[in-house]
Amino acid sequence: MRNEIFKKGFALLLKTFPDKQFPPEIAWKLLMDLSDAEFEKAILNILTTHIEIYPNTNIIALIREKAKLDTHQLTAGEAWGEVLYEISRVGHYGCPKFSNPTISSAVYYIGWREMCMSEKIAIERAHFFKVFENLQQRENRERLYINNNVELLEITKKAMPRIGRKSEGV
Repeated sequence: MRNEIFKKGFALLLKTFPDKQFPPEIAWKLLMDLSDAEFEKAILNILTTHIEIYPNTNIIALIREKAKLDTHQLTAGEAWGEVLYEISRVGHYGCPKFSNPTISSAVYYIGWREMCMSEKIAIERAHFFKVFENLQQRENRERLYINNNVELLEITKKAMPRIGRKSEGV
């Protein structure tokens, strides 16, 4: 992200929520891996959907969450519809093809043959929903991380206060 985009967006955020003070230097260091479009999307989302930001809200985490938010994510019901279609199309002896790798993973964990041969499809549906939603939550969490950027992790360590250390002269 370009620094001028960050300054404009962050200034607008602080102006809209004047009670929320946060050092922009630290925010810049922790958000600079976002693209211009991701950052603008996040700021626009926060400004248009949040009435207030509570005192304990982690503004950096909120911006990252909104920036990496996938608005075109399948629901478990839509994914289950694809599974049912593939069950009727290829059966237990065929090789299903899914539009989303998360569906493939959920089916793999439950077992394609077991799903196709089950006499209690409602139970399989419940298992699929739970596995699919857990996999999506994991993907969403991983999407929020700082992409294993070593430089950003070092900056974060330096920006954080030393916790648990005794102050000198005490």
